This record gives sequence, structure tokens and C-alpha cells, in this order.
Amino acid sequence: MGKMSYFIPKKTTMVVIQNPINNVSINEKNLKDTLQQVMTDLGKGNSELLIRIVDKTEIQNLNKTYRHKNQPTNVFVFPVRSSY
Repeated sequence: MGKMSYFIPKKTTMVVIQNPINNVSINEKNLKDTLQQVMTDLGKGNSELLIRIVDKTEIQNLNKTYRHKNQPTNVFVFPVRSSY
């Protein structure tokens, strides 16, 4: 019988930065690299982190929709749990 091999996926962390308002004051590469290192240091393998840079109008709309508060906020978090 032939030798069996198994593929064991490496624990990976994916960091995505979305900047639809094109805020040039944010160094996206530096932010992504820093967050990637933080996730690695915290042992968050097989994880995804998405950061979206938005303007006051978009954050206010999100706050109104999901928290029922019609005002801007500085941080909005959507935790997602995986079934794995």
C-alpha cells in the first residue's frame, strides 16, 4: 500500500483594510502589517480582521441601523463567530 500524505493547513490570519473615502493620512500598509503582527502575537490563527475607514455619514448610518442611535461614533465592531 502506498504512503499516505495529509495536508495540514497553516494557521493564517488575514487582515483587510478598506479605505473607500481614500483618507491619505492613513498608512494602510503599515496599519495592515501592525495588525497582522498583533493578531499573530495573540495567537489568532485562522482569523480574519477587516478594518473599514468611513466618513461621519456612513458611521452614523451604521450606528442608526445597528444600535438605533442616530449619531456618529468613533468605533463600530461586528464580532463574527465561526462554527469551526
